[in-house]
This record gives sequence, structure tokens and C-alpha cells, in this order.
Amino acid sequence: MNSDSNELIIMILSKKSFWLQRFETKFGQRITLNVLEMDKEPEVNGKLEIYDGRDETYPHLITYDIMNGTLPMGVTSTFHYMYVRFSWNVRRNQHCPTLRDCIKFTILVDSAPGNIPYVIT
Repeated sequence: MNSDSNELIIMILSKKSFWLQRFETKFGQRITLNVLEMDKEPEVNGKLEIYDGRDETYPHLITYDIMNGTLPMGVTSTFHYMYVRFSWNVRRNQHCPTLRDCIKFTILVDSAPGNIPYVIT
């Protein structure tokens, strides 16, 4: 979420074992992540883990298993950070007949003003 745009589309196609991305927006705004596309080859597994903060030490919001044709419900952060971890198990030198890199997904990340939660003690 940079100052030029408050919308970002990311497409991941890779054979690494994991990918990490932290999103940040202006204070007082919340981040929403929506999955627009998921596809994988039958022998490949992958998942997206979403956290409500700067890294994996913050509360876990949801895990999406990458499954063909599914469009899971979106998720919104509590504050102005969101952390995404993508992990998968493509074997080195694995050839996939349909998808060049065996697994892919497209997400839309957006931010909008949100109510700041209050902590009552």
C-alpha cells in the first residue's frame, strides 16, 4: 500500500519453499485481502497463512489451502499491518503439464478507513 495506490495485485509463480510479504497502510486504516484465483497441479500442495500484524509473531487470522477453483472469503486486519506467508511443496525438477510453475494464486490487497479497536481493561 504505497502512497501512489491503495490497491495491489500480486501473482506468485515460483518453486521456492516459501514466500513472505508484509503489507502496511496508513494508521487508522485496515487491510483487506481477497483471493481472486487459485490453481495447482494434483501432486502439489500449498497454503497462504495470514497474520494480523508485521510478522508471524502476531495473531494468526486464517489459513487458505490452495485448491483449484476455490475463492475463499476475504480477511481484514485489525490494524494497519498484514503479513502473508505462502508455502508449497513443488519438487525440484518437477514437470507440471498444465501450470508452468505447478501452483499459482492471485490476491487483491486493499486498504480502507476502519474503526480503531478499543482495549478495555
